[in-house]
Amino acid sequence: MPNAIGNYIRNIFEYVEVKFERLKLKTISKVAKVASILISLGLLLIIIFFVVFFLSFGLASLLNDILESSYLGFLIVSGFYIVFILIVFILFRRKIIQNFFESLLIKLIESFKE
Repeated sequence: MPNAIGNYIRNIFEYVEVKFERLKLKTISKVAKVASILISLGLLLIIIFFVVFFLSFGLASLLNDILESSYLGFLIVSGFYIVFILIVFILFRRKIIQNFFESLLIKLIESFKE
């Protein structure tokens, strides 16, 4: 009888250990997925930043040539970005963009549930 109780207790400990190991592996897998998504998104944002930067610089230079000015093209492009930022700020104030990103994040989190 004491041997059976010892086996039962050992089996319980092994079961808990296996469950804990499984939970640990699932957590590592989910963290790796989230990290890979964040790294990919970060790299994509960096690439987009450089593309927009060089296109803006090229457009400003082209406008400078067209307007025969050394600075008006840069002012026009800067004004465009100021208007763009104001529009984005107004949309964030109305929470249109924020709601979009919240729903996107919720979908991302729910996709990890199994």
